[in-house]
Amino acid sequence: MFLTAETDFATKLLQQATYEESLVISPISLLLTLAMVQAGAKGTTKSQISNAISKGFYNKQYTPSKSYVDAINGNYSATVQTLDFGNADAAARTINGYVYKNTAGKINAKVRADTVKGSSSLLVSAIYFNAKWLNPFNKSLTAVDTFYSAQQEYRQIPFMIGIRTELYSEDDELKVLSLPFKDGAYSFVMILPKMMYYRIDLRPKFTVARFQRLISQLKRTTVYCQIPRLQFDTEYNATEPLTSLGVSDMFSNKSDLSGITPGQPLKVSGVIHRAVMQVDEDGVTSSAPMVSAKPYKEFPDGGPMDVFQANIPFWFIVTKSGNPLFIGQMFLTAETDFGVNMLRQGAVDQSLVVSPISVIFALAMVQAGAKGTTKSQITSLISKGSSDATIQNYYANLSSQVLNAKEDVKAKIANGFFLNKQYTILKSYEETITKKYSAKVQSLDFSQAEATAKTIDNFINATTEGKINNMVKADMVRGAFSLIVNAIYFFGKWLIPFDSKLTAKGTFFSGNKKNRMVDFMNAKQKRQPYAEDADLQLLSLPYKDTTFAFNILLPKKKYGLNDLRAKLTGARIQALLSQLKSTYVTYTIPKMNIETEFPLKKALIAMGATDMFSSKADLTGITKSPPLMVSDATHRALIEVDEGGTTAAAATVIVMTRTSSISVVDPIIFKADHPFWFILTKDNNPLFIGQYV
Repeated sequence: MFLTAETDFATKLLQQATYEESLVISPISLLLTLAMVQAGAKGTTKSQISNAISKGFYNKQYTPSKSYVDAINGNYSATVQTLDFGNADAAARTINGYVYKNTAGKINAKVRADTVKGSSSLLVSAIYFNAKWLNPFNKSLTAVDTFYSAQQEYRQIPFMIGIRTELYSEDDELKVLSLPFKDGAYSFVMILPKMMYYRIDLRPKFTVARFQRLISQLKRTTVYCQIPRLQFDTEYNATEPLTSLGVSDMFSNKSDLSGITPGQPLKVSGVIHRAVMQVDEDGVTSSAPMVSAKPYKEFPDGGPMDVFQANIPFWFIVTKSGNPLFIGQMFLTAETDFGVNMLRQGAVDQSLVVSPISVIFALAMVQAGAKGTTKSQITSLISKGSSDATIQNYYANLSSQVLNAKEDVKAKIANGFFLNKQYTILKSYEETITKKYSAKVQSLDFSQAEATAKTIDNFINATTEGKINNMVKADMVRGAFSLIVNAIYFFGKWLIPFDSKLTAKGTFFSGNKKNRMVDFMNAKQKRQPYAEDADLQLLSLPYKDTTFAFNILLPKKKYGLNDLRAKLTGARIQALLSQLKSTYVTYTIPKMNIETEFPLKKALIAMGATDMFSSKADLTGITKSPPLMVSDATHRALIEVDEGGTTAAAATVIVMTRTSSISVVDPIIFKADHPFWFILTKDNNPLFIGQYV
């Protein structure tokens, strides 16, 4: 029997989550925690939790009622333990030890001291699952193939492959495959849209009744299976989703939790959920060789079979006797919003180009050594709150994808950490940035400021093929603890080059009577990826390595760039990119040569990363002493676009110094003949983004 309430709760949580990221959550873990709150709730608070639907650690200042302790002891096998929340660090360690032990070491550092401070209690539910497939996958068949996240967005990942007899069902839009574990009560259920890129449209239609119907129709069927190896580490703030699901009173002053303790009035300040999942050929993590993918036609003919090829976005659920232990979706991407926010910080009336990826890599190296609010501000900016493991693995993978350019496309990316030889950094930090970000760590004599600046500048110059030089000055080095550097370079030839004979002078309408004559490249009736919405046209010009493309967002209104800046979001850009279709287009675009010195420090402060630039900075994950802060952040980028292709380069330098009195600055037909934005992408990841005015 499948528990309808739990499944309904799980699917509603999934619908609340962003569709732009892979994630995994455990509805059972959340439900058990809510159930312990519900046991002590009364009135509307209790009914709201009941409609939506371990272990409790208490501050020794408060005394839970005996009836509440008896209820959670008896019904939920919960242990109630009194701790000294005044000693927040020790209390956090105790609770983390409980989680670590009960998840077999898979989850640690979940509870921080600042979570404990000021709390009356923490309710904790921990769940751990480890199982072997009933029918393991043959590791020799594991192969690298393409996963299609969205139109024009795909990546190479390892797939487990085999012809198997498994439980299978389908309806007009979905396929369902159930893979049992050795304990037959457990299974891994995958729900795969039949049509590529339909996942977003189907989310509201993914209901309990539909899922139960598909589960009830499962039959043993011969199936060609191709499913990805999966590895997730999701940090999920459940406060907003629960509020959206109607559980609101417990987070407000209306909260009635008098069944827990009759004295001090209580409310829930937040619900944090973290889940980790790994799926491979055995059912748990293991290594396997990777070879070129074999299409299913090459397997021996064993009669008719259904094909379940999970190379497009899908949902997944791990069940126990039909109960959803883990539910999630396969997807990625967040740096587009960061690039758009950088554009908003630039001057309205000037052409500019920036590389969000370059800035993000530099910030990621700061984030790896940050703690507390400093860390959370940077994390929110570069990944919208993902865990350290997710950030590091995602950007490490992105870096390798960028470097894996081919077909007349050259791409380089390099990270560096240049340390004043007077100081040392923590071994753990050095290992993180070298292993995850392939950073070059080098100690230099900062007292020789001119020579040190030249060394760091040479690092940038070499990576950018000489396009960016003289960026690091001696004054940046003097008195600094370290300089964190990223440099990126791109050169690509068009898949369909422009005919230079058709290049001609024309008027570019900048607005405010600033029209000027520029060289326009012209193409007639060429098939190119194209999309549009009510305000914008999008033309995507692929390079010879078609995973890279130059995307032009052109306002339909001639002088509409400034009005649309506020409406230009990462989600809107990704939506347009997902709608690209090969279309006959006549297009005119200007030759471009833009170089930008971008005020990065001011922009980052305006975007919310304030603490790292002030005495509040907590960078103790880099070194315990001296206390550090970021004193400056600079960014330079350039792009050249002509008939043959594109050359682009960028560098980001973040200067770290000892904490001082430096203050935070307050945030103060497709014819491209008027201002537009442009983005240079790798699998829709924005390597460079800018505007031409």
